Amino acid sequence: MALLVQKYYKLLCFLTICSIFCSSCGFPYNTRQARAARKTQRLQKKQAKKLQAQVANDTLVAAKKDRLASADTASTTTPVVATDSIPSVDPDTSINPTLTPTDTFHLDTLATEGIDTLNQLDSTFIDSTDSMTVILPDSSIIDSLDTIPTTSGADEKVIRYSQDSLDLPVQYESADSMIYDLVDRKVYMYNNAEVFYEQYNLKAGYIEFNFLTNVATATCLLDSAGNEIQCPFFDDKTQQFTARRIEFNFKTKKGKIYDASTQQGDGYLVSNATKFISKGGDSTTDNSQNILYSQGCLYTTCDAKHPHFGIRASKAKIIPGKLIVVGPSFLEIMGSPTPVLLPFGFFPITKNKRSGLILSMDLDFSPTLGPGIREIGFYLGLSEYWDLKVTGDFYMRGSLRTRIKSNYNIRYKGQGTVELGYTRLQIDDKGTPGYDLTNEFKVSWTHTQSPQAHPSQNFTGTINFGTSDYNRNTFNDADNVLAATFNSNISYTKRFLGTPFSISARLSHSQNTQTNAMTITFPQLTFNMNQIFPFKRKNISGKQRWYERIGFSYNMNGSNTITTTDTALFQPGGLEEAIENMNYSITHSPRLNFSFKLFKVINVQPNVNYSQRWFFYRNRQFLDPTPVVNPSDATDTTSYGTVDNYREYGFFSTHKFSAGVNVNTQIYATGEFNWGALKSLRAVISPTVGFNWEPSYENAYDYYYDSVQTDTRYPEQLRRYNYFAFAPPSGRTALLTYSIGTRFEAKVKKPLQDSLNKEPFKKIVLIPTATISGNYNIAADSLHLSPINFNVNTTLFKKINIRFSSTFDPYAANPENNARINTFEYTLSKRLVRVTSMSFNASTSITSKDLRDIFRKKGVKEDKDKKQFELIKNINIGYNLIVNNRYIDGVDSTVVTAHQLSFSGFINLSKGWGIRVGNIGYSFKDERITFPDFTFSRDLHCWQMGLSWQPERQTWSFFIRVKPGSLGFLEVPVERGVYDTF
Repeated sequence: MALLVQKYYKLLCFLTICSIFCSSCGFPYNTRQARAARKTQRLQKKQAKKLQAQVANDTLVAAKKDRLASADTASTTTPVVATDSIPSVDPDTSINPTLTPTDTFHLDTLATEGIDTLNQLDSTFIDSTDSMTVILPDSSIIDSLDTIPTTSGADEKVIRYSQDSLDLPVQYESADSMIYDLVDRKVYMYNNAEVFYEQYNLKAGYIEFNFLTNVATATCLLDSAGNEIQCPFFDDKTQQFTARRIEFNFKTKKGKIYDASTQQGDGYLVSNATKFISKGGDSTTDNSQNILYSQGCLYTTCDAKHPHFGIRASKAKIIPGKLIVVGPSFLEIMGSPTPVLLPFGFFPITKNKRSGLILSMDLDFSPTLGPGIREIGFYLGLSEYWDLKVTGDFYMRGSLRTRIKSNYNIRYKGQGTVELGYTRLQIDDKGTPGYDLTNEFKVSWTHTQSPQAHPSQNFTGTINFGTSDYNRNTFNDADNVLAATFNSNISYTKRFLGTPFSISARLSHSQNTQTNAMTITFPQLTFNMNQIFPFKRKNISGKQRWYERIGFSYNMNGSNTITTTDTALFQPGGLEEAIENMNYSITHSPRLNFSFKLFKVINVQPNVNYSQRWFFYRNRQFLDPTPVVNPSDATDTTSYGTVDNYREYGFFSTHKFSAGVNVNTQIYATGEFNWGALKSLRAVISPTVGFNWEPSYENAYDYYYDSVQTDTRYPEQLRRYNYFAFAPPSGRTALLTYSIGTRFEAKVKKPLQDSLNKEPFKKIVLIPTATISGNYNIAADSLHLSPINFNVNTTLFKKINIRFSSTFDPYAANPENNARINTFEYTLSKRLVRVTSMSFNASTSITSKDLRDIFRKKGVKEDKDKKQFELIKNINIGYNLIVNNRYIDGVDSTVVTAHQLSFSGFINLSKGWGIRVGNIGYSFKDERITFPDFTFSRDLHCWQMGLSWQPERQTWSFFIRVKPGSLGFLEVPVERGVYDTF
């Protein structure tokens, strides 16, 4: 064997090289797809031969039956039988009919049988007399029609359709022209051509459709300048393509797309060549199995003709509406590759909620907190009603911030958002001098009930609860840093339809972030009865009687209040202590009303009020005689006894009664002027005079108060304290109240452009509200007059809101302590009243449209169709001034409590550059700028760049990132927090 190999090894090497060369040259012929295609072709040929033999056998049987029938009837007519099958014929040889057998004697008799020459192209005839079969070609044999034999009658013609034909007709049209090629069975369409089939729609400047192959080829048109116009557009109800060339087979639902751009989710896929396989279905169901295979592709969220960035890959597989998978790829910016490489990538493109990780490239290198990563987490689309998002910031030195957010929306029920935030800041390491550890948290919840939820029940909720320093330690923007209060309110209301009754339950919370004071009211239950008229007749006849105007209403309120601080509440045992010291009571408030008119212009409204409060405990105090000794000096006694508190539980009630009457009317004063455009002025004066009386509770004073000894050395030295958590009524009061409200209106001439109107004048409101109010206590032994309050609200030029208020005191003040004395100010200083406080506030909001309206020429209207550059998106300007008058070291002085100008808004410097001013102000009192907050932004089409800066807190942040979307994780952020230093 070895000798044979050694002898013929050269021949073996030659044969091996030849086989390799042949196999390499014939690689396309030896591929797996080619072998499968050849195998399928061989099977089809075998089936065709079997079918042809069966057709011939059936034909002979039918001929014999026909001869027997003709012999019985002695017919001299030669019958013509249409076969029910069409044997396959090679297209290259189908131009001549096949004669079987070779005898051609009766060919001339075919025309005498009355056979339509058009039908000869689509039928096979048999001469039963001479057993001769004439097979003529079918006009559609070149479509490879498969024949299925069936039995038919002697005179029956059966039409058979090719399995390669379409199930539905193809509709096509064009705006310019259509050329039909009957030989090649093609149609050529020019200018805005369209082809419709089922849910498929193909549009292009030029479309060529082949009826034999069911393939449509679409390309662009060239204009006179050589530019491509009306490029192909394809839509199958699940996705859309725009390309330079599209080839699509409407039968196989396969196609090829060249230089295509298609939108997938919020991104775009740009590829050199794409193979498209459509399985039909609808995008709204799970039946869609469309698949795209792309080569030389770029996935991006930029919608520019030449995308500014994207993920470049050599190959990609796309399942529309579900997923894009790419192989080895890299980030490309402005057509240039970057070193950012990806071994693979997948991009979910589902339209509904989807769960997954939230990746982040927001790396932080804080000098104080150490290296860290921000905004990393996960998202869960739990159902169609609600979701969950969890993100966090994590640092190497132990600091972290976590945020949990959930949105829910239940149709016809309600919608809302729940947010939980926790911050743990660790400065330096344990044991170091600068070590500091703070823990902050915040809970937020908003809920809105849908109007269709219930006709008589309503539930709304807003919770904003947490530690006072959470906003300042977590955020840097002005809205969060300057927030002085946290407020919460949850309420449920039930109205009993057809009755005046309603009930409500409420939870409220108020928290001051500066003083840490916190007040929580929970629960607060209210039962309310709207005003009814118990003496009113059901069937009114004649005039209304006076007693029918008597109205009665009732309100019951039960509340539980906790007063504490957030620092004490969140300490160990703080909640238990707050619950132990909470205050609760029930208040009943019935009320009688009555109204009538005097002289038809004066309204008189008497009223009687009564309230009763129920308590289930009262606060008591006692003296603990144990002396308190100074711990540093045992011989030094600092106090002789300690006053301690305790609660005495039981049932206790208090009462309060009042009665009064109010009288009001309206007076109109009009003046005619005719000064320029001013026609007239009118003042609507609404004076109100009332009287309110409350009895004295001196006889029941001990019911509210008790006394306690404070020092063991002085048994007679007592201190009075209150049993309950509210101040009891003072002595007897008899208040004569007054109030004068005024509204000023004017009538002016309309401008010339309004002269076509029938009415040449229009009414404008100068001052909507101007009010002066106060009271006079008849029962007081001194200081009968109360301070006088004056308030004015108006709007100038329909844009500037102005509010002014002031307080005047007719009595003088003690120069030492600013307390009121029973001496009129006029007696001391010859001034009618003394101004004690004054405040002025003005605010406005300006947009670019407002500026255009101001500087536009008269008679020129704004062109709404023309796009205007919005220089000013929105600007808010506010001015605030508060002044108090009081004695300082015996000198009557004016003290400016607040005097500042504030500014906020957004300004577009250009179409790309913008500045957002979160807040900036100037305090004239302190002569400094108040918390400036700026954000500079640059719109880079598909990118965003921004710089946020708060100089007062010495914080800033810079970012450049892709606009939110599938590629939103591409971000380069840098920031400096309040815990870091420059």
